[in-house]
Amino acid sequence: MNSGDAFRLVFETAPEPQLLLDTAGIVVSVSQGYLGATGTERRAVLGQPVTSLPPYKDAPAASALLRGALATVQRTAIPVSSNIPDAGRPGGVTFTSASSLPVIGESGAVTHVAHRLERLLAVPDADTERERRFMKLVEKSYDAILLGDARARIFFASPAIERITGYTPEEFLARPPGGDLHLDDAARVGEDVRAVLTQPGCVKLTRARRRHKAGHYTTIEITMANLLNDPDVGAVVVNLRDITEQVALEENLRESQKLESLGVLAGGIAHDFNNLLSTILGNTSLMLEELEGRPRAVASVAQVETAARRAAELCKQMLAYAGRTTLSRSHTNLDVLIEETTQLLRVSISKKVELKFTVQPGLPRISADPTQVQQVLVNLILNASEAVGQGPGLIEVRASVKRVDRAFLRQTMHSPDVAEGRYVSLEVCDSGPGIAAGARTRIFEPFFSTKGAGRGLGLPAVLGIVRAHLGALRLESEPGKGSSFEILFPAAAREAEPVAPPDSSRTPLGSQGSILLVEDEPALRAVQVRMLARFGMRVIEASNGRDAVEIYRQRGSEIAGVLMDLTMPHMNGEEAFRELVDIDPAVRVVLMSGYTKSDDVARLVAEGRVGFMAKPFALRELERQLEELLQPRNAV
Repeated sequence: MNSGDAFRLVFETAPEPQLLLDTAGIVVSVSQGYLGATGTERRAVLGQPVTSLPPYKDAPAASALLRGALATVQRTAIPVSSNIPDAGRPGGVTFTSASSLPVIGESGAVTHVAHRLERLLAVPDADTERERRFMKLVEKSYDAILLGDARARIFFASPAIERITGYTPEEFLARPPGGDLHLDDAARVGEDVRAVLTQPGCVKLTRARRRHKAGHYTTIEITMANLLNDPDVGAVVVNLRDITEQVALEENLRESQKLESLGVLAGGIAHDFNNLLSTILGNTSLMLEELEGRPRAVASVAQVETAARRAAELCKQMLAYAGRTTLSRSHTNLDVLIEETTQLLRVSISKKVELKFTVQPGLPRISADPTQVQQVLVNLILNASEAVGQGPGLIEVRASVKRVDRAFLRQTMHSPDVAEGRYVSLEVCDSGPGIAAGARTRIFEPFFSTKGAGRGLGLPAVLGIVRAHLGALRLESEPGKGSSFEILFPAAAREAEPVAPPDSSRTPLGSQGSILLVEDEPALRAVQVRMLARFGMRVIEASNGRDAVEIYRQRGSEIAGVLMDLTMPHMNGEEAFRELVDIDPAVRVVLMSGYTKSDDVARLVAEGRVGFMAKPFALRELERQLEELLQPRNAV
């Protein structure tokens, strides 16, 4: 008798229940102890898959544990112990645990596995039912549950592991532990695992990025608990939860809060700067009127005015970023704006770059400020042009209508008031080098630029305008694959009513009565008094809203209109306007601001109850506003 036959004889006559399996899990030998315990015949066992035999038949959880143990033994040539849940004969004997031991062949490889059912106990039916229920909970758990031994070898994975990783439990157990973790996270997770294994009862919570079977990375929350000393568990229990979407929401919230804080700062700076520019532009426009016939002086003052207007444009971009721009909404044809803008910009783009646009037929209008939408288009197209450079390339502008749900909005940057619904999509794509991951998180910050000569306000202004229109922005870009900026504007609910053109006849200024000027900045108020005097207007001054209300109460009969700053101490322009209306419902008011008008003021402007003038403004802009203010009420 050779050694192989002797081993088989000893194995088959052993009183312990045990099975000898080949590497495919097929039974090649069975002990007498197993046959007696299970009431089966040898011929019914040999040649059968072990999972089709007691205690694994009709026991999916136990079978999953077994497959994981066999895979680990064959991979590592190390014995593995495992529990056997919900397996046995009703009302009788129940197997509770097993050991799988490697059988090494002459080549040094694992050729067979000796599977020994180590404990055979009479267990009451109530305990069996409780264990069965517990395993059902494990199988149905939304989180993946793993069990490991003291050497960090995983021998059980619940079915949820496939939803989280893409791998079946059997595939997952056959993979090297930690092999799919992101390189930047692997060392940290390894330290946590070692800490848990060396401290009985230790629990650790961590996060890590893990490569999914499909190739992309997901973020996993990992909870590890060392229960090796717990006689009812005897394992390290690991919970895995996919928190990829949660992490994305947290990142969007942080980014939104950061941009909002920067927006408040930028808006405040722009407001104060606009007041200074109002004084400069007001004085330069007066000087240009007074210096007629002195060309050299006029040229110098004109340069100052030009510089001030450029500074005012920078302020507008800062206010646009802050989402505090003054909107003049109308039902706007986006397709017409795209065609006009692309035609204008063709001369600014290299002749080697193809600029084309595709518009979906029947595109609905959007309720938007056409000037600001055009600024969005200009900024995005010029940005794409700079990305492509002078070499051959493509810039494509696309417009379509789409219905957007909350899941899509979570992928975008938007204001909190954005809702699901029908949107008009404006997309600008380029074939440039793409944007690096580090820059993608910062390009919407004011004054951050990837270009040496850039001011870093173009894209922040785009984001601010989009938010002010209750729209959304989505960026997709990878190095070497170009970039795509998609803007979503809410589709207009209905077509706008045609507006009758105003009467071109104007009543001469200066013959209408006095103007009540309300401005808290003394230097700015002084230049505005001079500007009004230029038109022959008599001016009554007030430095705040409270004084203005009292003056109007006493002298309202001689006041033709009120020119009032919106942001003032004691009583702001909006509050003062409501007080004035209580005194005289027919009062005529124009509100001024270097910041923005609130939603309430915007509604009053839309209803025609007040006028609005954005600072800074020059002499002729003030003249046009006064003509509107002082027109007879029945003018059409």
